Amino acid sequence: MMPQKVIATWDDVDKSLKEISEITNEIKAIESDLSAKLAEAQEMAVKLTTPLKAKIKLLEERIKSFTETNMHELNGKSKKLNFGQVGFRKSVKTEFLVKVDELIVLLKKHKMLDCIEIKESVSKNSMKRYTDQELERVNVRRVAQENFFIKLTKGKTE
Repeated sequence: MMPQKVIATWDDVDKSLKEISEITNEIKAIESDLSAKLAEAQEMAVKLTTPLKAKIKLLEERIKSFTETNMHELNGKSKKLNFGQVGFRKSVKTEFLVKVDELIVLLKKHKMLDCIEIKESVSKNSMKRYTDQELERVNVRRVAQENFFIKLTKGKTE
């Protein structure tokens, strides 16, 4: 645990700001080094896994081709083997034949409103345009406060 120093003068405050600046620079250097190492590791992982993923894809394509050719041997729609199972399952996807905005108009016209998602949220930014009295009508109030800040002089450590 760091020894606690009492800040008693503006000079103490300035020295503490200098210390914060030095520590901040040290943190940035550590984080920058970490980011470079992560980027390098990710690049290496991509290099090492790309051929493996390509091999999996090729094997999956071959298995699918063989399975399609030999569908008559499946137990229903699948076949269980020692190291896994292969087969076919029905999937249904929804394709829009018109643009989304046109689709929304059609859904409204045909009263299919449950197919439309409406996301509501409160815009605090928009509330800035209203008076305190207008905001009170909707149970909102402004609360003013003084927030402490520290702004370091960039690049200055001496």
